Amino acid sequence: MNFPAINEYTFAMNHPADCLLDGGMKRMIVSRKGINGPKPICGRFGAVYQMCSPEADEYWAVKFFISDVARRSDHYRKIANFRRELAVDCLVPVEYFAEGIRTDKGVFPVVKMPWVQGETLDVFVERNIANPKKIQHAADWFNDCILTLESCDCAHGDLQHGNIIVAPERMMLVDYDSLYVPGMAQGEADELGLPDYQHPQRSEQLFDKTMDRFSAIVIYTSLSALAEAPELWEFHKDCDYLIANKSDYCSPRQSEVFRAMYGVPALRRMTAEWMTCCEMRVDELPSFSEFLTRLETMADTPATLEEFWKLRPAPSKRVSSSVISQDDRAIQNQKLIEELRRGKLSMKGPVETIEAHLPKFPPKPSPTAEQRTQEMAERKRQKTRVFESRKRYLNSKLEKQLALHTELITALANSPRFTYDKNKAADLEIEHKQLELLVTRTVSLSEEQFPAFEQEAKILLSSSINAWIDTTNQEILKHREQEIQKTRVFESRKRYLNNKLKKQLTLRREFITSLANSPTFLYDRNSLTEAEVECKKLEQLINRSLLLSEEQFSVFEQEAKALIKSNVHERITEIQQEISKHREEKHRELKESSELAFKLSKRLRNDNPKHMALAERINKFDHNPSY
Repeated sequence: MNFPAINEYTFAMNHPADCLLDGGMKRMIVSRKGINGPKPICGRFGAVYQMCSPEADEYWAVKFFISDVARRSDHYRKIANFRRELAVDCLVPVEYFAEGIRTDKGVFPVVKMPWVQGETLDVFVERNIANPKKIQHAADWFNDCILTLESCDCAHGDLQHGNIIVAPERMMLVDYDSLYVPGMAQGEADELGLPDYQHPQRSEQLFDKTMDRFSAIVIYTSLSALAEAPELWEFHKDCDYLIANKSDYCSPRQSEVFRAMYGVPALRRMTAEWMTCCEMRVDELPSFSEFLTRLETMADTPATLEEFWKLRPAPSKRVSSSVISQDDRAIQNQKLIEELRRGKLSMKGPVETIEAHLPKFPPKPSPTAEQRTQEMAERKRQKTRVFESRKRYLNSKLEKQLALHTELITALANSPRFTYDKNKAADLEIEHKQLELLVTRTVSLSEEQFPAFEQEAKILLSSSINAWIDTTNQEILKHREQEIQKTRVFESRKRYLNNKLKKQLTLRREFITSLANSPTFLYDRNSLTEAEVECKKLEQLINRSLLLSEEQFSVFEQEAKALIKSNVHERITEIQQEISKHREEKHRELKESSELAFKLSKRLRNDNPKHMALAERINKFDHNPSY
């Protein structure tokens, strides 16, 4: 079937009511548009359009396909049934419509699922690279997703940054074209995912619950490394990977990324285990829960990368992904013959002739009772290991949440604004006690009790306590900044008032000196006494201002303003003018006395020589007007 191109779908989506065949989608409108109409998110197999349901104000992702895949209908129906029966937190519900959209080329299938609001993983990391705490939260959420998929015997098949959406307080997986759920046929994958997230030996024959093992290790280890050493983000280089790519996986001994990671002491164990997985065969890779267990039980690694590689012999030449076992080859031959019989493949010659030329492989012998017992025992041990790993992980999350509750209680106690009410505080105390009980219960938890215990724990772990702590801490920091600013303003006002009081004291002293030098003595004893009392008050206020608290400042300021408002300037000016006037009058009188004494002395000398002694006395006179 010749499927439409993306531009043909975009043209049809200009009128969704006319081209969409499902009644519910007919009433939707395209909410994400560009300059030339609806703006899709394009992938390798199709395009996704964001649509909105006006009645319920809900957003949906509607996917159209640009190529045909034989098993697509069965694939998505099984996913829809699986998701309907089992509520997997990291997967959204799916609806598949075999006849979903009509275009000029015919009727084609459509997949509809709820739109996940959030950022792709690479955008989230880019925005929060300076906040290691948020990167670690993302690593923990991804850990939850993978352990959940493993517990359900599922695998995404194309784990990479573009298919991981970081929503508030959770992480979701999208794009289910390669998703594996129980009940699907194993062994033939329609796509292999981005090479920079896949094991070098990943092949089309790998399509089962184990195909996410390497990509899960890549993403979890990369996020944990970035949380510990954000400078590793320099290896990203705006490419289709986080910090490592396919060349690093093919040659881990020459990888600069692994060398930089190994140089961080806290990342040595994780880096060593990641490099070890790169040199394993794809069928030898540990499950994600086993990988976490290895990290916990791994012995100390050497201090340098060279010493680490010396302890590990170089791997033998890898078996090509095209080389498969005889059992797998026999299965492929059988499938080929069945497809020939059904007419799905066209080959020259009758089926019997082709079948005769195919290599014959002996059938795989049935396992003995002892082998079956050993296999069942191994499965049981594997199940126990997964259970213990999940229990340890859940316990660590509960302990982290308990620490967050303690941090929040402390933050609220130190918050000066107390934005929470008594009910929230009481709820927080109850949650704190419940977390303490859950942490205690995990020690003696049995495998049968775990599902109910996990649901109970998830209710408490889903609390948006991180946002609450951030809000409270922001309030505390804001209040501290306000207090610092308030203290600065108070100190500035105190210094200003202290300077004004000192100036006023200087004026008072000048006023008292002016009063003492005033020749006319316009003041009375009361004025002098009042000035001296005000001087003493000013001295006391200046001394008090040094030890003044913020609460006492208002009263102190009013008391100081009463003294500062006194008309001492006018009184000083009046006295100084009086002193100047008096000096001018005294100078004039002295001048007149001098002239009078000179005239009298001259007259005495001229009238009678006997009066010479008197004239000399007059010349030596101190010009006293009262003489």
